[in-house]
Amino acid sequence: MDRLELDLGIMLRIILLHLLLLPGLLLPQDGAGPEIPIILEHADSIVGKGAFESSVRTFYGNVRFQQGNVTGRCDRAIHNTSANVVELFGNVVIMQGALTMRAPEVRYNGNRYLAVAPKGVRVEQRGQIVDARKGEYSTTSHIAKFYGDVVMRDDTTRINGDTMVVDRDADTMVAVGNVVGFDSTDNAWFESDRARRDATSGELMLVGNAQMWNWDDDADVDTLYVSADTLYAIRSEQNASRSMDARGRASMIRGNTSARAGSITYTDVSQELTLRDQPYVWSDSMAFAAGAITATMPARRLESIMGVGKAILISKVPTIQTERYDQIAGDVIDLAFEQDSLRSILARGSAQSVTFRGEGSEQDGLAKVACDSIRAAFDQGQLSDVFWLGGIAGEHHPEQLVTGREQQFLLPSFQWRSDRPVRRRPRTQILR
Repeated sequence: MDRLELDLGIMLRIILLHLLLLPGLLLPQDGAGPEIPIILEHADSIVGKGAFESSVRTFYGNVRFQQGNVTGRCDRAIHNTSANVVELFGNVVIMQGALTMRAPEVRYNGNRYLAVAPKGVRVEQRGQIVDARKGEYSTTSHIAKFYGDVVMRDDTTRINGDTMVVDRDADTMVAVGNVVGFDSTDNAWFESDRARRDATSGELMLVGNAQMWNWDDDADVDTLYVSADTLYAIRSEQNASRSMDARGRASMIRGNTSARAGSITYTDVSQELTLRDQPYVWSDSMAFAAGAITATMPARRLESIMGVGKAILISKVPTIQTERYDQIAGDVIDLAFEQDSLRSILARGSAQSVTFRGEGSEQDGLAKVACDSIRAAFDQGQLSDVFWLGGIAGEHHPEQLVTGREQQFLLPSFQWRSDRPVRRRPRTQILR
């Protein structure tokens, strides 16, 4: 390099530094402390016009700049001094701490401390990557917003949505619109209208048409499907536990068993599933209702169900008379399962039963019994043996007095529901 080229290089750097130290570009960092100037570290060339206080300057080639803890680079930059706006083009990279923003084009507003990428953006931070058609990032609030085909992914989770907001300081993510996600740790898919993920607490909240599918590593265990107005899935790193809370029109399906309730909760610490607010459970051809229902699920296999408060188990009688139901009721009913199929029943406290006699078209009336407790055994989903214990009072009603009067033999807690939940399929094709 000859002396003339060296002098021009020094002069260019002095001009660039003078331009970038103008009062309009002295921007506060993190909303506090003294104002910090934007400093140009390098540019191959510069073209400008107008007076310094209202000038527009274009920087070409290997542009690098810094402002406090924010650094950046690009192929070309246009600085409008009067508007306090810098437009960056070509391989734009902006970094602040652990965050890196990449885009083909970024418009930085010095008055709002806001970087906007209108033609595609990727933001990376501590192993988390977010891609979108458009994005913006505030260097003071540390909040990034993304729009259009947004995809967030890290080592275990992938979430798609129409829009997404990531708060670096709170370590939270909110996705809105057609949310679809996958969690490899729990082998779970999920969908909702809106989702919020809190990395600190390990909570994922799904709101609006919330659904979750959980595949077990054991091929013999069927998929668990849960839906509700709002779903909370919490993974605690402190005690390596997981829990689920479904609220509002909650439903669940696992194997031959399904349920509806106002709320359904589960934690693998107690391995218990609790249904409240008008819970109702279907298993094979039977239905079960109570004030509250608790199921034990060791290793996620259904082992037992207990209903407390006006509990009743109902089985529709396979006959041409469609309104006939076998019924067992009590203050508390315990159901025992084997491989998700009902094996035995124990009804305790003010126990009652209604059992229709006969098979098919050969019906022979019914037996109605009240006692202290009732034990029943099942074989392949069908009632095989029944035992009435303590304080027994029974009556038999012949067929001619039953036909056409079946409604009169329904127990007080009887309720037969036809809104058994149906498993939906996840929109796995949306994740790319």
